[in-house]
Amino acid sequence: HDALPILVEKLQRLGIRSIDAGTTDSLRRIFVTRAVRLLVVDHEIEGFFTGQEIIRKLRTALITVPAVLISSNASLDADESRRLGLIVHVEAAANHDEIAEAVRRFLSRCPDEQKLIPEQAREIVSRYGDFPVLPQSILQLLQFLEMPAEEVPIDDLRREIGRDPKASAVLLKAVNASSTGLSREITNVRDALRVLGVRTTIERILHSAIFDGIGLLWNGIPADLQSWHTRRTLLIASAASSFTVESETNAEETIFLIGLLQDVGILYLLRSFPREYAAILARWRAVGHLKLGMMETAEFGCTHAAVSAAIAERMRLPRSMMLLILNHLESVQTATQRGAHPGLHRAISFGEAVADLTDAPHPIRRHFLDSMLVGHGQWKREEGLRRVASATARAAAAAFELSTISVPSAAELEVMVLSALSGPLREHGSAMGAFANECIR
Repeated sequence: HDALPILVEKLQRLGIRSIDAGTTDSLRRIFVTRAVRLLVVDHEIEGFFTGQEIIRKLRTALITVPAVLISSNASLDADESRRLGLIVHVEAAANHDEIAEAVRRFLSRCPDEQKLIPEQAREIVSRYGDFPVLPQSILQLLQFLEMPAEEVPIDDLRREIGRDPKASAVLLKAVNASSTGLSREITNVRDALRVLGVRTTIERILHSAIFDGIGLLWNGIPADLQSWHTRRTLLIASAASSFTVESETNAEETIFLIGLLQDVGILYLLRSFPREYAAILARWRAVGHLKLGMMETAEFGCTHAAVSAAIAERMRLPRSMMLLILNHLESVQTATQRGAHPGLHRAISFGEAVADLTDAPHPIRRHFLDSMLVGHGQWKREEGLRRVASATARAAAAAFELSTISVPSAAELEVMVLSALSGPLREHGSAMGAFANECIR
């Protein structure tokens, strides 16, 4: 600790504003009152906790700031460091100049990324705290989500799921759903993981945890807006993942997760500006040609997409997912230029278009959705509605597992898509009702 002022001074000379926390109490106050970009901590710090244990407690509190750990034995800490999402180890034998240089390299690695999300969006999120605290096991699953499926340690994954009764229950419910076609009931995590696979297992549990977290944000919001946001969220996730299935991008579960999160910023804007934002929503839902993002930017300096991305950033979602959430209101050309995957962007844009059409069935919104369906190269116009109806019903069944609030009814689903289409496609409309009726029943 006596050497910390020297390191702080060297960082200051590099133009890096630095603070010596001194004690864990001081560190806690710093995180509450300041925006911190990087934590440097000594593993062998004096006191009751090691440096790694301090980082673990911060992660439990959903404080996900990147960290540099100074340790005399990096190899012993490697597995735990990976789970905690550390950036880099620095050997304890390193001098102050070497530590300062490691900090400088990290902070200069991606300066443009810090500018992707408007500061106004980050301030709105900070005003009401982070996304509701997720269990440690769920935070670990977020780390696994960034890894290729074949590299995820199966024993660690099974252990993390087993620690969380809710996660285990969600997994067993998913694997025993009729859609899996099993002849016997699965009763343990090991068998469920083997049947569903690593990726689907992780994402099904995350879906449930994220939706539960969103539910906590509804407190204090009028009941009619709670119901509207719930149904909109599930509809976006269902429609987007259905579009993903039919466009063969092989990312159905990931897109469903993004669909759950991409409009969570609406709840933060409602909390920050209850009367003003409620008025904007009411006008946008009634006037079909208005653009919600343009109205939000004009009034608050940022869109709900930017606020949702600030949440995704604090949750340490993979950058690819954060970029899709951030740019889901943009054109595919703009989103692609900013680093978003074009195929996945089209999927979440489709989900947004379907949900927007239910709020205001304006000709402009119908034309936009129609163009997405019939303009999709591999879909023949006559087959478009049938394929969307089938996939949407499958996705809606998964959405129904998350909430006791009804997903859109068969009639609503039918009107929603048929209103955007005309002519020969209408003869396939009965498919929508049949599939939706079955999944909701």
